[in-house]
Amino acid sequence: MASISEPDEPVFPKRSDPWFSDGNIVLETEGTQFKVYQGILAANSSIFGDLFNIGQGDAEHVVEGCHVVQLSDKAEDLRIVLHSLHDCTILKDHVAMDKKIPVDVLIAYLRLGRKYDVTHLSEIAMSKLALEYPTTLEARRRII
Repeated sequence: MASISEPDEPVFPKRSDPWFSDGNIVLETEGTQFKVYQGILAANSSIFGDLFNIGQGDAEHVVEGCHVVQLSDKAEDLRIVLHSLHDCTILKDHVAMDKKIPVDVLIAYLRLGRKYDVTHLSEIAMSKLALEYPTTLEARRRII
């Protein structure tokens, strides 16, 4: 016996922080949207710069007048990286040698820093990892 199924209700993406009211591009991944500044992304990432120069793709997919760019990254990784790129105090804290960076932040910096060619983020992560996990016994003794 066939059952009558009700049509699925549309699933709307959730807005996440950062969401700048005057932002000019919306990035979407895993059902999460971020409204940020295209110029900041392009200035920090050659990949984003090229993406924005090529075009925005589907001109009909617009939120609050901004084109939506679909990405395949983890939403939490993207949130971490976008916060770091849009708030210089976060990067300043992460560059300080005496400050530890949470592992999830290091992972996001490595994943997306390499993927989108945001070299300063991947370099911060690598230098912090080298300090925390030295590869020689002599270097290990210096931090103990």
